[in-house]
Amino acid sequence: MPPSKRVGSGPGGNEVDDAASRAAAALEAALATLARRPSSAARLRGRLIEKFGEEAAERAMARLGELDLVDDGAYAEAYARRRFETGGYGSVRIEKELVERGIESAVAHAAVSEVIDSASERERASVQLERFMRSRGMTAGPSAGATGQERETGGSVVVSLDEARARREAGLGRKGAAGEGSTDGQTRGDRVRAAAYRHLLDRGFPESLVCDLLDVSL
Repeated sequence: MPPSKRVGSGPGGNEVDDAASRAAAALEAALATLARRPSSAARLRGRLIEKFGEEAAERAMARLGELDLVDDGAYAEAYARRRFETGGYGSVRIEKELVERGIESAVAHAAVSEVIDSASERERASVQLERFMRSRGMTAGPSAGATGQERETGGSVVVSLDEARARREAGLGRKGAAGEGSTDGQTRGDRVRAAAYRHLLDRGFPESLVCDLLDVSL
């Protein structure tokens, strides 16, 4: 009696079995990754290709698509909301980060626009400016009971932005009177304003918003 053939035996049989095994392993790894945290399709595909090869990765991604488990739009919105509300970052930086994570530019822009409006971004930028100013020994508003005055807080001098602005204007006036060669006009307020500008841009807030906010604050 001739021996029966096993499924996958014969020329090419092992290769088919190996390909199916790799695809199954890639799918299992993808599901485990998504269970831990969301991921963009591009980043997930890249990880799977690196570990299991392109064919297995594409088969796994196709299956994930059939199951509707990878949605770049939903991922982008969740990422943007987390970075904005928890991280305190601005729309420019968040959109850039999404593109770096493999999200198409149009999808990234739509997600950021859905999550962040101009009023909420201005409010978030104001909070970041306030924190930055306090780290420099200043406060973004008149002190209660000490308007326009320096006050002691926790052993350090805190200056209101109203006072800083007055000092800045006075410093510029002295500079004009003393001539261009004078360094009297290089006030602490000028240096803090420049540093605040760089800080808010680094956090990803639009330049127009940053300039407007500093104009009314410093």
